[in-house]
Amino acid sequence: MSVSIKRLDGLFTEIQEIRYEIAAGLWDTEEKRKRLGEKRDRIYEKSWELEKTLVKDKLPGRDKNWLDNLLISGVIEFPLQPEGDALRQEFNVPEFKQIMMETYSDSFDNQDIANRVVEFGKAKSDQIESYFKNLWAAYEQKGTTLLDMLYLTSLPETRFLEFLELGKQKSKKHFDELRTSLGRNPIVFDSNKILAKYYKIPVGDFPDVTKLLLGGLKIPEENIIYDIEPRLNKQSGSSCFAIRIPEDIRLILNLYAAGPGALRTILHETGHAIMYSLFDKTDPFEQRWQTPSYVNEGCAILFERLLGNSDFIEKIGLTENQEALRTYVDFLTNKTITDYASYATAELEIHKAQLTGEAADTAFKKAIQEYRGYNLDGAFWRGHPHIATRPLYSISYVGGNLIAEQMETNLTNNFGLDWFRKPEIKQYLKQNYLEPVFAELDEMAGAGVEPAASGL
Repeated sequence: MSVSIKRLDGLFTEIQEIRYEIAAGLWDTEEKRKRLGEKRDRIYEKSWELEKTLVKDKLPGRDKNWLDNLLISGVIEFPLQPEGDALRQEFNVPEFKQIMMETYSDSFDNQDIANRVVEFGKAKSDQIESYFKNLWAAYEQKGTTLLDMLYLTSLPETRFLEFLELGKQKSKKHFDELRTSLGRNPIVFDSNKILAKYYKIPVGDFPDVTKLLLGGLKIPEENIIYDIEPRLNKQSGSSCFAIRIPEDIRLILNLYAAGPGALRTILHETGHAIMYSLFDKTDPFEQRWQTPSYVNEGCAILFERLLGNSDFIEKIGLTENQEALRTYVDFLTNKTITDYASYATAELEIHKAQLTGEAADTAFKKAIQEYRGYNLDGAFWRGHPHIATRPLYSISYVGGNLIAEQMETNLTNNFGLDWFRKPEIKQYLKQNYLEPVFAELDEMAGAGVEPAASGL
């Protein structure tokens, strides 16, 4: 690792530590949060300046390697990170957290919740559209587009579209299941109501669950911090922060409902942490810090799907509920692919045509109707901060679910139902899922080809 890349590695760690403090709500006054933000922004600036010195040619191209493309992307996007972080903070408020909690109850009113999400999101419209416009303009100034860089640093366009088509097929199955169950066309939160009955199943002690996984895979428990404490200023969602890979991974968890709903969240975020644990300190900078989102989410969803693994269920004392939990996992997979395939389709259109205002809302309304059968206000997307601050993030969940199903099948066939307790699967996952992706991304950057991802 060159001295400059090593320095950039250190700056990334500093940024992640501060972002974690802000997201975890480890501040008690607005002044303290402001100071943290200012410190983070100063480090962003240092990273940006360092990346500029590492980029020899400011224009992206397929003759560059993957690291070159990542550095170019960083030069374009890093100045906008503070604006993105500020937008995310707008959703970390008690009002929005209450809406999220109510969606996991079996007593909420579907339309009322949807309307509140729409109204909350509309109030943030100016900030969302400002961020998008600045992002598009930043790429255009460098002679490229956001989608060009997405394809060069994450996923081949052909594979991107394949994931959407598979998601569309899955979504039809999910929609038909919902319609049959309800005796009518579903509306936006009906699927959460159906799932709510499974949340009532009692589960054992969560630390025992995490010890079962980390102990079986021989991952040092001290490497992964679980933050499950309710906190006023804590972010509304759950997420994984890689601070120092692989020895310092921190998980922020918001457990809105008891039972498998909460356990699913813990397993998902633990899956992210396990993926980072597959790396060594000596692995290349771009691999440790920039694993494509669809691969990262695939590993998280793989461990989330343990709720349908009979051996895992038995180990945590839920043997009497195996059939219900398998139903839960299968249903949830279809629901997630359905939701994110609709979002990703709309996002692709928005970023290709640079749509704003009612045109953007119309694209979402059309996609949600096509994939999910819901007649919904198109502005509903504005109440989803990931869509606003991580462009085309949704496709990672479509691809992640499809990859997770394949990984689960391969691991079960090769290692048995108790694969999650065998440390040798770490090397298997690295060799059969991570390394082929990295090889493909290098090939894309160097030769301008777009093969289907090997190993996926």
